[in-house]
Amino acid sequence: MKFVLSSMLVAALISAFAQTSSAKSTKKKSKTTNKVTASAPEATSSSTPTAAVAPAVTTAPSPASSLTSVTEVKEAKESDDYTRPVFFAVEEPNVKIKTPVISYDLKSDNGRSLKIADYVFNNDSLKASIQEKQLRIQWDTTIIPSGDLSIIDSYGKELWKVVLDKSGDWRFAELKGAKGPQWQSGSHFRFCLRSEIEKGFTAICTQNYGVEIKDDVVTLDFTKSDTQPRVIALNEERKKLKGEIEVAVGAPAGFLATIKSGATYEFMSEPIDLNLKDYIESEQKGSVTFKGALPAPLGDSKLIPGIEYGSMTKALGFQKSIAEPIDLWQIDVPLKNPRLHFQGKYGGVFTYGLEIKNYPKQADRIYIHKNALIGTYNSKDQIKVKVNKDSKIEGLEPADEKNKDSDLRVWKYQAEQKYALNKPQLLISEIETGKSEPQKAYLEIYRGGSGEASVRLSGLSTSSGGSTFIGELHLQYWFNDIFGWQNNYLSKQRWGVSAKHFSTLADVDAQKEGGGTEKVGLSSTQVDLRYRFAQGLWERDETVGAIFAYEALAVGEEKANKIGAGLFWARSMPKTLDNWLNKFSFLNHPKYVDMEYIQFFGSADSGTTMGMDFLLNFHGKILFTNNFFGELGFGMKKYDFTKADQSGASLSSFYGTVGVGVDF
Repeated sequence: MKFVLSSMLVAALISAFAQTSSAKSTKKKSKTTNKVTASAPEATSSSTPTAAVAPAVTTAPSPASSLTSVTEVKEAKESDDYTRPVFFAVEEPNVKIKTPVISYDLKSDNGRSLKIADYVFNNDSLKASIQEKQLRIQWDTTIIPSGDLSIIDSYGKELWKVVLDKSGDWRFAELKGAKGPQWQSGSHFRFCLRSEIEKGFTAICTQNYGVEIKDDVVTLDFTKSDTQPRVIALNEERKKLKGEIEVAVGAPAGFLATIKSGATYEFMSEPIDLNLKDYIESEQKGSVTFKGALPAPLGDSKLIPGIEYGSMTKALGFQKSIAEPIDLWQIDVPLKNPRLHFQGKYGGVFTYGLEIKNYPKQADRIYIHKNALIGTYNSKDQIKVKVNKDSKIEGLEPADEKNKDSDLRVWKYQAEQKYALNKPQLLISEIETGKSEPQKAYLEIYRGGSGEASVRLSGLSTSSGGSTFIGELHLQYWFNDIFGWQNNYLSKQRWGVSAKHFSTLADVDAQKEGGGTEKVGLSSTQVDLRYRFAQGLWERDETVGAIFAYEALAVGEEKANKIGAGLFWARSMPKTLDNWLNKFSFLNHPKYVDMEYIQFFGSADSGTTMGMDFLLNFHGKILFTNNFFGELGFGMKKYDFTKADQSGASLSSFYGTVGVGVDF
């Protein structure tokens, strides 16, 4: 009954839409890989080839040349929209990521400072002073952003503890109050800032300080006492004050360094597994630009948002909760001594050396349309790409057979894994050298299920106080395209069909026209044709769409074949509500919600007229696995039709539904 408990899935929506429904029944009188070979390009900062344009003419063109000119202009305009880069795989042998190391140097500055990776820890990394009768704490937020500040005396006793913000500069005025430091005049101590994250921590401590309190005046200053610099790493004191210590990804690593003044830097952490997404020749000479998934490296990196939400979307908490594009970082890495520095899982700093044997040039870059689909229902699909049209390419087909010189090509790829990200690749090599390994340009394509089937149980109530249960079968199928037609408006990921049948498990009380009640049964078979206004995948992407519906309805002995139209809206559960529901472990799964409204305005039966006959439905599903889901819904149904002989039915109802289903 796990799916029943998932009724909390749309609890917030129910409170907004639930209302008492009257019921009235009146009985009237009667991984694939292709080969791409490109000429060896010169290093250039140009990211895209120049789009083709129509040539200038000074004489009246012939009809044929005019047609060619128009075609070229149209092609150039379309090509300009191909701005999303296809990434290059960061993998061996072109790029090797070395084992992460703790890189430290206490030697170069004679022990007065510690260089950890490219960052320096010294007496200024954490310092204290009394200014304007306030205790002022300053620290380097690149080493430790925030944490708990403690005052620890020479015996190890904690005299005071307070939480610091992330400003790097903090002041405290109540030095003499009960909330102030519990120090005595003449005492010696150190200030320590410590940040704990799960199983690890980062901590920095100052050199020794002394305090003097006289006539309500507090004087604070450090005491000079040289200490032997030392490094302890992986539970072993290091003989050398400069070196690199290899640490396997995921393995815990402890590090403690003491500089000459007695200040210390310490962490217990693990190096992370890097997720590098792309690399290419940089616009800065002698560098390569890398992109990757967060967390970002330390240094001058740039954040590339996966999606930018509007202020209203953020205020309402309506961000996506399924398939939200991830944020990326970007950084230029010099070819001389290439390396990246990352904070560990729980703090600290680890250095990842890179061996870059070969890297793609700007002219190698392939682009897809800014609105290109990155999902499919099929194991084989295709996408248009923009390439350097001067390149010699194998494995791609011309996008237009009449204009084979165009820079637009068709990439036919395979997506064999269902309910998963697939990474089809193109190989790009240089003709002139023929020595380096080919570069691999890749897409991340999600393949979803095109169909779903479910069984549902609904409770239905009528205004006469009667109630019953309804059994329902539902089928739905979405087409990736219509017989391979790639038109973005009339075919590609636009159309779907839906069919459902329900009937009452027992007759329900309904009012008769002349008073009193009678038992009537309900049954319905409905078939819908659906069109998405926004292309994409069901259970993954948001859309509003149109519905064209047919329903064969029976209310007791009265029957009608109805025709209607309406709208639907579907999307992932809004993120704010999803985060709240995920606090319950059995609901911590992806959720997809939809609503629909259908107005039945006509009938296939001659002489039958429709009244206010409609369906309003709210529905949500929770994806327990890739292809098994539970569902919950509620809504209103109003039946109102009159036949030529003045017989017919009018019935209103409210229902709630639970069910289970599978995707296929």
